[in-house]
Amino acid sequence: MSFFGLKLDLGPSFGAYLVGTLVTNVLLGATCVQTYIYLREYEDRLPVKGAVLALLVLELVHAALSMHVVYHYLINNYANPLGLLTDVWSVNVSIMRCVCVVAI
Repeated sequence: MSFFGLKLDLGPSFGAYLVGTLVTNVLLGATCVQTYIYLREYEDRLPVKGAVLALLVLELVHAALSMHVVYHYLINNYANPLGLLTDVWSVNVSIMRCVCVVAI
Protein backbone atom coordinates (compact mmCIF):
# COMPACT_ATOMS: atom_id res chain seq x y z
CA MET A 1 0.00 0.00 0.00
CA SER A 2 1.35 3.41 -0.89
CA PHE A 3 0.58 6.63 0.96
CA PHE A 4 1.97 9.94 -0.30
CA GLY A 5 4.70 8.03 -2.11
CA LEU A 6 5.67 6.04 1.00
CA LYS A 7 5.32 2.28 0.97
CA LEU A 8 3.26 1.08 3.92
CA ASP A 9 3.87 -2.58 4.78
CA LEU A 10 1.43 -3.91 7.39
CA GLY A 11 2.59 -7.52 7.07
CA PRO A 12 5.11 -7.57 9.91
CA SER A 13 2.75 -5.85 12.36
CA PHE A 14 -0.91 -6.50 11.58
CA GLY A 15 -0.20 -9.67 9.61
CA ALA A 16 1.40 -11.14 12.71
CA TYR A 17 -1.52 -9.91 14.83
CA LEU A 18 -4.00 -11.57 12.46
CA VAL A 19 -2.14 -14.89 12.51
CA GLY A 20 -1.82 -14.69 16.29
CA THR A 21 -5.54 -14.04 16.64
CA LEU A 22 -6.38 -17.03 14.45
CA VAL A 23 -4.04 -19.35 16.39
CA THR A 24 -5.41 -18.02 19.68
CA ASN A 25 -8.97 -18.82 18.62
CA VAL A 26 -8.02 -22.38 17.66
CA LEU A 27 -6.32 -22.88 21.01
CA LEU A 28 -9.34 -21.33 22.73
CA GLY A 29 -11.41 -24.22 21.44
CA ALA A 30 -9.01 -26.66 23.10
CA THR A 31 -9.16 -24.61 26.30
CA CYS A 32 -12.97 -24.82 26.32
CA VAL A 33 -12.85 -28.61 25.94
CA GLN A 34 -10.25 -28.93 28.71
CA THR A 35 -12.31 -26.72 31.01
CA TYR A 36 -15.43 -28.77 30.35
CA ILE A 37 -13.59 -32.02 31.11
CA TYR A 38 -12.05 -30.52 34.25
CA LEU A 39 -15.39 -29.28 35.59
CA ARG A 40 -17.06 -32.62 34.86
CA GLU A 41 -14.35 -34.99 36.11
CA TYR A 42 -12.64 -33.36 39.08
CA GLU A 43 -14.02 -32.68 42.54
CA ASP A 44 -12.07 -29.55 43.49
CA ARG A 45 -13.34 -26.89 45.86
CA LEU A 46 -15.70 -24.25 44.53
CA PRO A 47 -13.17 -21.36 44.66
CA VAL A 48 -10.77 -23.32 42.44
CA LYS A 49 -13.49 -24.14 39.92
CA GLY A 50 -14.62 -20.52 40.05
CA ALA A 51 -11.08 -19.35 39.25
CA VAL A 52 -10.93 -21.73 36.28
CA LEU A 53 -14.27 -20.46 34.99
CA ALA A 54 -13.21 -16.84 35.49
CA LEU A 55 -10.05 -17.44 33.49
CA LEU A 56 -12.04 -19.10 30.72
CA VAL A 57 -14.43 -16.14 30.55
CA LEU A 58 -11.49 -13.72 30.45
CA GLU A 59 -9.92 -15.72 27.60
CA LEU A 60 -13.21 -15.61 25.70
CA VAL A 61 -13.26 -11.83 26.19
CA HIS A 62 -9.66 -11.68 24.98
CA ALA A 63 -10.58 -13.55 21.79
CA ALA A 64 -13.50 -11.20 21.12
CA LEU A 65 -11.38 -8.11 21.73
CA SER A 66 -8.61 -9.39 19.47
CA MET A 67 -11.10 -10.07 16.69
CA HIS A 68 -12.50 -6.56 17.12
CA VAL A 69 -9.02 -5.01 16.80
CA VAL A 70 -8.29 -7.03 13.66
CA TYR A 71 -11.66 -6.13 12.16
CA HIS A 72 -11.28 -2.45 13.00
CA TYR A 73 -7.83 -2.00 11.50
CA LEU A 74 -7.83 -4.51 8.65
CA ILE A 75 -11.46 -4.33 7.47
CA ASN A 76 -12.99 -1.01 8.53
CA ASN A 77 -9.83 0.95 7.79
CA TYR A 78 -8.67 -0.96 4.73
CA ALA A 79 -6.72 1.40 2.42
CA ASN A 80 -7.01 4.14 5.05
CA PRO A 81 -3.52 4.66 6.48
CA LEU A 82 -4.73 7.53 8.67
CA GLY A 83 -7.03 5.03 10.39
CA LEU A 84 -3.91 3.42 11.85
CA LEU A 85 -3.33 6.56 13.88
CA THR A 86 -6.62 6.28 15.74
CA ASP A 87 -6.97 4.29 18.93
CA VAL A 88 -9.63 1.62 19.22
CA TRP A 89 -11.44 1.03 22.52
CA SER A 90 -10.89 -2.75 22.53
CA VAL A 91 -7.12 -2.31 22.91
CA ASN A 92 -7.65 -0.34 26.13
CA VAL A 93 -10.14 -2.89 27.48
CA SER A 94 -7.69 -5.69 26.64
CA ILE A 95 -5.11 -4.11 28.93
CA MET A 96 -7.57 -4.25 31.82
CA ARG A 97 -8.33 -7.87 30.96
CA CYS A 98 -4.62 -8.67 31.28
CA VAL A 99 -4.57 -7.07 34.71
CA CYS A 100 -7.48 -9.28 35.80
CA VAL A 101 -5.77 -12.46 34.52
CA VAL A 102 -2.57 -11.60 36.38
CA ALA A 103 -4.57 -10.88 39.56
CA ILE A 104 -6.29 -14.29 39.41
